[in-house]
Amino acid sequence: MPSQNLENLSGYIVSKLGCAHPFRVSRILVLAYWKFEELYQERLTCFRLGGFEAGFYIEKLSDIMKGEDKRSCFKKDEARKCFIFECPIPRLKKVKG
Repeated sequence: MPSQNLENLSGYIVSKLGCAHPFRVSRILVLAYWKFEELYQERLTCFRLGGFEAGFYIEKLSDIMKGEDKRSCFKKDEARKCFIFECPIPRLKKVKG
């Protein structure tokens, strides 16, 4: 069973970066996923990767960050062409080990 929720992890990353594009968040999440699996022998979260010749992305991450739901904490910064996280930093679950 995954340790963390994809939306919480994405919110945590964006809140720490200040403003980020879904492709950048995808790369950070994939690296964190591999390192977490190496250290704890379990999955950090659940996602599917999509790809093309120039790189890869996490499917559904863009939908999460676009925040179609009015209660979404993700807001697009049109001037900087990135997303910000407007809620308190998500609390991530503690990992045993």
